[in-house]
Amino acid sequence: MKFKYTESVRIIDARAKGNPPMNWQRELEELRRRERMAQAMGGPDKVKRQHDGGRLTVRERIAKLIDPGSFHELGAIAGRASYDAANELDHLTPSNCVFGRAMVDGRPVVVVGDDFTVRGGSADATIREKPLMAEMMAAEFRLPIIRIIEGSGGGGSVKTIETTGRANLPGGVGTAMGFHYTGANLAAVPVVAVPARRSGSRPRPPAHRPRGGQHQRRERGRDRR
Repeated sequence: MKFKYTESVRIIDARAKGNPPMNWQRELEELRRRERMAQAMGGPDKVKRQHDGGRLTVRERIAKLIDPGSFHELGAIAGRASYDAANELDHLTPSNCVFGRAMVDGRPVVVVGDDFTVRGGSADATIREKPLMAEMMAAEFRLPIIRIIEGSGGGGSVKTIETTGRANLPGGVGTAMGFHYTGANLAAVPVVAVPARRSGSRPRPPAHRPRGGQHQRRERGRDRR
């Protein structure tokens, strides 16, 4: 109560002197600046490379998937930052995972996707708590989850050593929580996995099975049995 009383007196005193009262405007503006940095993803060159390859960015994919204006992103400014000599934020590289809640045909869902403008190939050097939180949110709130998957890595990456100073522990030790939720959600909530591909491209047809040679001999062998 003493703190609230003191703050009230300071605000009243500031108004009496003609000074603006204390507020969080400066902090909110800084938060918006960081969000704009995150919205830029990997930067114009990386976004152009994504488009030149015939692919949409993860944010463009989410926008086309969900009901307009319904995306509530979580953890947007999570990433790696650098600061200048005055300790002011100079650059922010967001995590290569974008997730949040949204509506699809009026129904609430969780959406999570890979951002290949920041990091592609193996995603093990990302902030792994983000995709894990998406799975946990879907499980705890019983919401359908849509995974927009552009790529996956299971064997680790040399980039991990550069960013964390160590390699992954053998056998995925310490990462079992993510596998638990991705597997458990299959029995708990509707799960949709959307493999991302080039814009306008069609799914690959089934692999062609040769008519002769070894395959034909194998089929004849089955007939004899």
